[in-house]
Amino acid sequence: MRSFDGDRTEYHTFRDNLMMFLHSDAATHPLFPADDKSKILFVLYHTEESAMYWAQDYISAHRSPNGLEFGTFSDFLHDLDRTFTDPHFKEKARIELRTLRQGKTHVQAFFEHFELTRRYAGYEAEDHDEFMIMLLNQALNHDLVRRIHIAIDLAEVPVTFGFWKEKAIRFDDNRRWQVTQRKGADTSYGGYGEPMHIAEMRRRGLCFTCREHGHLARDCPKKKIHDICSLIQDLTDEERDELQEMIENGEVF
Repeated sequence: MRSFDGDRTEYHTFRDNLMMFLHSDAATHPLFPADDKSKILFVLYHTEESAMYWAQDYISAHRSPNGLEFGTFSDFLHDLDRTFTDPHFKEKARIELRTLRQGKTHVQAFFEHFELTRRYAGYEAEDHDEFMIMLLNQALNHDLVRRIHIAIDLAEVPVTFGFWKEKAIRFDDNRRWQVTQRKGADTSYGGYGEPMHIAEMRRRGLCFTCREHGHLARDCPKKKIHDICSLIQDLTDEERDELQEMIENGEVF
């Protein structure tokens, strides 16, 4: 396990790695520290630079005629947190959560970052889901948010943070798979065409959506149909059946 050098910005990463190690399978780890004293010594051993000086002071403060007498591991962690936790850590995490944007990041990686920051910000509980969904509306790419909102209109289940995460990952994976399938093909679709092909369409003055003359993609009369077709590719069979029923009942379009 990597040692901790006293940098407060890295403390929570060190602490998370430490707890993962201490909760790993003791039966398969011959050096696993089982009792509280061994755990404390293990952590103290994995310090360097300014953190090592703190460790030396901690050891000196717990020397006795009978040797080292530490308290509980829980008390030790409390001392460690009090010394190295950034007092503004939670507020910094909350600011980061509000300003986080997906950009070109894969949705799976985005959610890993988002959920870790959510935990650091103290928003783990489900009663914060509504606020987290509001942040996802701002953070995820616009096209992905649009697709999720259409899926919400078709859903018969409560819309939770988990629902957003599942749909976002599936839609993003589907889009990336479609890009891979079409890579190198002499076609344009959904704004993800090959650069040389798009350049050729621009030179000829063609609409990127319908490939016809006379208008730009943003004014394309076929854009709505194009968007719907793109969305339908991402729907499950059950969602497609429900969409068909809504169309027949005049609930959409």
